[in-house]
Amino acid sequence: MTLIVVALAVAGLTGWIRDMAHTRSCKANLSKIYTALEQYEADVGRLPAIDYFPEDVLADAESLCRVLQPYGISPTNCICQATALPLRVTGITYLWNSTVSRTPFYDLAPTDWLITEVNAMNDAVPAPHNGAYHVLYANGEIREQPLPPDHLR
Repeated sequence: MTLIVVALAVAGLTGWIRDMAHTRSCKANLSKIYTALEQYEADVGRLPAIDYFPEDVLADAESLCRVLQPYGISPTNCICQATALPLRVTGITYLWNSTVSRTPFYDLAPTDWLITEVNAMNDAVPAPHNGAYHVLYANGEIREQPLPPDHLR
């Protein structure tokens, strides 16, 4: 009986550690993407035109990964490990808010969202971070929130 309790405790702890690692990795990806967006905007004077959710992450000229590649973004930065495998194999698990495309940061409110997880598109797909979504805002803040951004609901 004691062995079963110990095994369950270890399994629970392992899952918690994995979830925390995925959360840290996702936030690091979003932070790196934000820095790349700042660099892009400094060079061009506005945010890029990025597809909401590109069909081909590597070939689409307006893919988040492709547009920001010159600013240090690699395909691994475009994938949240907490998202389900069928979504990860698409090569991107983040959604771009297309309403902010071609807009300078100074024209955005701090509460305008830039990026969230693809899970936010469908209520049947659970939020990837223990019932929460990561949302990157125009001020660089990454919030963990129980609901996706308003216009996705």
